[in-house]
Amino acid sequence: MRLPGGHRSEVRMPRIQMTCANCGQTFMARPCEYRNGRRFCSLSCFGTHRRADPVARFWENVAKSPDCWLWMGAVRSGGYGTLTIGARDVAAHRFSWDIHFGPIPPGAMICHHCDNPRCIRPDHLFMGDAASNIADMFQKGRQGPRWIGERHGRAKLNEANVVEIRRLRSEDSVAFRKIADIFGISIGHARKIAHRQEWSHVR
Repeated sequence: MRLPGGHRSEVRMPRIQMTCANCGQTFMARPCEYRNGRRFCSLSCFGTHRRADPVARFWENVAKSPDCWLWMGAVRSGGYGTLTIGARDVAAHRFSWDIHFGPIPPGAMICHHCDNPRCIRPDHLFMGDAASNIADMFQKGRQGPRWIGERHGRAKLNEANVVEIRRLRSEDSVAFRKIADIFGISIGHARKIAHRQEWSHVR
C-alpha cells in the first residue's frame, strides 16, 4: 500500500496455512490468493498436477448425491464447471459426456435435463444443438425476461433492428462492414445475425 509522497507502508497482509493439492505439503498464502483459487505450493506442483491423468483429476472434483453429481472445481460464467486439460479449458459436463458416451460431434451441445449447470451426472445430460437447446429452454419456461434477445441486460439491438439487418443484407446486399457501422456492432456479430446464428428466435 502506498502512502502520500510515494512511500510504502509497513502493513503486511496476513498469511494463512494451506495444503498443496498435488504434494500434500502445507504452505503459507495470502487470503487473496486463497480466494483466487490458489491450491499449489509451487509452479512445479501446479505443472505436475496439470499433466496428471485428466480423468482422475475430473473425479477428484465431483460430489455425488442421490440426485445431481455436482462439480466442485472451478466454475465459469453461467455456473458451468470447467477443467483445464493441457493448455485449454473444457466444460466439466462436456467432459463427463465424453468419458461416458464418447466424443462429441462438432457443433453439438450437451444440455441438462435437471437445469443445474454444475451437474455432470451422465443420465442428467442429453445431446442437442442450439435450436433444440432453445426449444428445451422455452418448454421448461427458463427463458425469463432478462437474458434472451433485446431483454438481455447487455443487448445493443432490439428485434426491429435484427429484422432490418437481415433485410439490408438479403434484399439490398449491404456489406457487413456497413451494417456494423450503422448499428454499432462488430462485423462478426452482423454476419451471425444475418445467417441466423444469433437472434435465431426472431423470424
